[in-house]
Amino acid sequence: MHRPLLALLLLSCGPARHDSGPAEPIPRPEHPRPDWQRDHWSNLNGPWSFAHDPDDKGLDEGWHSSRELLPGQILVPFAFEAAASGLGEPFPEDGTALQALTDPTYQGVSWYHRVFEKPAWDTERAFLVFGAVDWRATVWLNGVELGSHEGGWLPFSLDATQALQPGLNHLVLRVDDPAELEPDLLIGKQGGTWYTRSSGIWQTVYLEGRPAAWLEGAWFFPDWQTGRVELQLEVEGEAEEIALEITDPRGGSAAWSSALAGELAFELTELFPQHGGPALWSPADPALYRRAGGHGGPWAHSGGRHRAGGPGDHAGRPAAAAGERHGCRRRAHHRAAVVRAGVAEARRAGKSP
Repeated sequence: MHRPLLALLLLSCGPARHDSGPAEPIPRPEHPRPDWQRDHWSNLNGPWSFAHDPDDKGLDEGWHSSRELLPGQILVPFAFEAAASGLGEPFPEDGTALQALTDPTYQGVSWYHRVFEKPAWDTERAFLVFGAVDWRATVWLNGVELGSHEGGWLPFSLDATQALQPGLNHLVLRVDDPAELEPDLLIGKQGGTWYTRSSGIWQTVYLEGRPAAWLEGAWFFPDWQTGRVELQLEVEGEAEEIALEITDPRGGSAAWSSALAGELAFELTELFPQHGGPALWSPADPALYRRAGGHGGPWAHSGGRHRAGGPGDHAGRPAAAAGERHGCRRRAHHRAAVVRAGVAEARRAGKSP
């Protein structure tokens, strides 16, 4: 019989409040991580001043602490090689050449400068979050160095609480994408005749308000057979307990809280006894539980969307061998036998496709 799996969805308690930004429409105005969206955030996408620094003279000349804007302009969050950034040229209409760029061969240091106004938030902490910057980035706010990051694909955040000032603030980035100048650097296929390089800021940048203690990470592990859900939390700051409000997809909400020092787990059958068992997820009926954290307290994290693991693969899907039929290998997913044949299966067996 087909039995689906249990999954959890951490959803925002309400609409996020963020600045409207420039008068022009903000590119990619949505929160880049709806699975980890807090109540207070301000999108910093849009026009930034910009300049290449081929001689790497910016540090010596104090660009990081200057209140003067850089001579050029770029539209964040698009790589400066891309046409969407305002620096790259579009593909020629006749299609006879690769993308024509202002400087398609540039590798080295570039600078970004953005002026923004401090939001009217009543939060204890403020963090700058960068979705991705390729490759080596150093960040200053009002002349104060917040930190640096290496790596072109992962997000990173920096504590801006002490450097953030009332009124206007000056955010400066120095980005170095040395690629071919450092042969040990992983670059993939970008560059040369493969694909256009993607350098500098290429994912959303935003300012985020956080409480004195906050969740840095949260993982939910449900047992689809019993309805028991275990939690693993990564906590920053001082906090003693966690409180959640959980909503069943069939109707009804229940409150749950626990001391952080003990085992973190709850039973859906105890929280929602009227339903007789957990709501199970399947492609045909994707039932999802919703969770909201405590507003205004140390767990003021308005939501997130996390698929929880369980017995089976990473998303909790019960997986088991289901034998063969008509010469085809089958595997059970969601308690249903599914045929899996092709290149992946052949390679796993050590065969050529």
